Amino acid sequence: NPAGYNSSFFLLLHNASKNAVTAHIKILGAESKLVYAQEAIFNDLTPIEIHQQFAAGLYTVQVSYAQKVYSQKLVIHGK
Repeated sequence: NPAGYNSSFFLLLHNASKNAVTAHIKILGAESKLVYAQEAIFNDLTPIEIHQQFAAGLYTVQVSYAQKVYSQKLVIHGK
């Protein structure tokens, strides 16, 4: 059972539209297993806080909005 660490970080998303947009945020762990999901409504450059307990490791953050999907790697280091 891996130790969990309180992790808090922000996603800063760009929205070219003047209207609020709903983003679907997924964080995938090993073997693309879903470990976190959230929907967030945001305007241009609104920071979205992710506060969750993650084990140390490599994750993929997927954000989808405006009919596009964006992916970024995330590394959580142990203490």
